[in-house]
Amino acid sequence: MNDQGRPPAALPHPPDQHSAVHASSITPAGAVEPGAHPTR
Repeated sequence: MNDQGRPPAALPHPPDQHSAVHASSITPAGAVEPGAHPTR
């Protein structure tokens, strides 16, 4: 129960997977990579 109360950064497993998915989906050029869910 303490894990839920603590910030995600404090968790043993880094939430990089979720962040990486969104970051990888959107390219620096602003284009969306194939396979990424369309925002519109």
